Amino acid sequence: METKLVRIAEISATSKHPIFTSVYHLINEDMLKQCHKELDGSKAVGIDKVTKDEYGKNLDRNIKDLVQRLKNKSFKPLPSLRVYIPKANGKKRPLGIASYEDKIVQMAVKKILGAIYEPRFLNCMYGFRPNRGCHEAIKEVYQRISYGKISYIVDADIKGFFDHIDHEWMMKFLEWNIQDKNLLWLIRKYLKAGIMEQGKFEPTEEGSAQDRIWSLFNYVFSNSSRKRNTYKFGLVKSLLDNVFNGQQKSDGIYFTYEELFGRFAENYWNLVIKYDLRQMRPDGKSMYSKVESILKQAAAENQILVNLEFEAIEEKKKQQIIKKVATECKKCVVGALYDDFDGVIYSFDLKESGLILNYCIYDFMLRHKSELEKLNYYSWARFLEQVNDDNALIRVINKLELATPKREDLSVYREILRREFEEDTCFYCGKKLQKVIHVDHFIPWSFVKDDKIWNFVLSCPTCNEKKNNRVPGKDYLIRIEDRNKKIQLLNNTVIQTDFAGYSDDLIGRMWSYAKLSGIKEYRG
Repeated sequence: METKLVRIAEISATSKHPIFTSVYHLINEDMLKQCHKELDGSKAVGIDKVTKDEYGKNLDRNIKDLVQRLKNKSFKPLPSLRVYIPKANGKKRPLGIASYEDKIVQMAVKKILGAIYEPRFLNCMYGFRPNRGCHEAIKEVYQRISYGKISYIVDADIKGFFDHIDHEWMMKFLEWNIQDKNLLWLIRKYLKAGIMEQGKFEPTEEGSAQDRIWSLFNYVFSNSSRKRNTYKFGLVKSLLDNVFNGQQKSDGIYFTYEELFGRFAENYWNLVIKYDLRQMRPDGKSMYSKVESILKQAAAENQILVNLEFEAIEEKKKQQIIKKVATECKKCVVGALYDDFDGVIYSFDLKESGLILNYCIYDFMLRHKSELEKLNYYSWARFLEQVNDDNALIRVINKLELATPKREDLSVYREILRREFEEDTCFYCGKKLQKVIHVDHFIPWSFVKDDKIWNFVLSCPTCNEKKNNRVPGKDYLIRIEDRNKKIQLLNNTVIQTDFAGYSDDLIGRMWSYAKLSGIKEYRG
């Protein structure tokens, strides 16, 4: 191992622009054991609380397992434990303490990077270099002042440099000499590992974390991401649908494949079976993707299923469908979406029962759930327009408001509809409204996540409870469209504000997309 590192250093020192394409393999059992040997066992422990002695009790087994995870890309660094040490000026300096296993891997990476870059550093550079430090730097300054022609000395400090360095630019610098994708993948993993402070996880925000994640999602939604079918959209939607159902682990949020692909199967059932929408570009061999074929076969075996919501299918049959869909998705979807996200979205092992969503991605999804849902769905719809005829697909809404909405006090809408518009009967059953009157979202809040009077109707408690989180049938849609044509003529500030961006077909298009997304229908 040492011989190979020396050879790398020689190439780096003698080449004008050395490029290293294969160095990741150097992180093997021998190197990792050597790193373990060199580590100081007296140093503070990370969030795993594992010491050098404890790790060394089963060293061979631990190292073999570590190498395997590094090889299959299931390795996931733990967040660093943040502690504070006093500075000379009375302030405190934050330090990140890695877990012991991460210390081993970090030292291995350091050895490789040192071999590549140490020979290329200028002789006047002293910071963070082996066998160099402040004393050597002071001696150099003294020599130059004493015997050189020095006119001035500049003392400069970049505040919070290491906390605010741009990760993307740093990776670009590394890529100038290192073109081993595996090593770059590992370095990115550490840049995105985050920190743990007082039991609370904080994602690594600097280095354009938010912009970087947005760019990854935009790439997935764009035509640049290769798509023969809608699988990637389906998995993104399943992650968003289940985002509040994950289990917190030390290295991320855990989601079972059963949860993810259960929702995946349900969404596809509604799209493929109920609405007969193709999900794949015909390739000359088949018109349908494997998932579509699985669902169509299930429906063909039992024609009654065609008329059922996925939720209403008998449990045993439903689980059979989910199992087949999950098998196909684990083979074709999990890895494909992982690659599109440069490996930062989640870690996975198909032999396990689930995947672990990166904390940074999880936090991002929670913050931007509404925007991501809409972007994903409409990107999906655009793809469907390309592979379906106009008779099967309603056109995509051209523009959506992407602001994250808040639930409001609905009493003002109740008074406008009741007093100014003189709506005194339940919109659904037609019975006269009594003392208790509910303001109901015609298109469920879970889909629109917005409060506008054109989406509100007055309802009796019984009908509101029955409707729940469902979209009303076609007859109700016609009625609310007619109602909205009349109500927007009222001279009321709230009405005029809410109807500012309204068009006659808006609620109809939203109704269609709500059904396409799998929301069940309420028939009264």
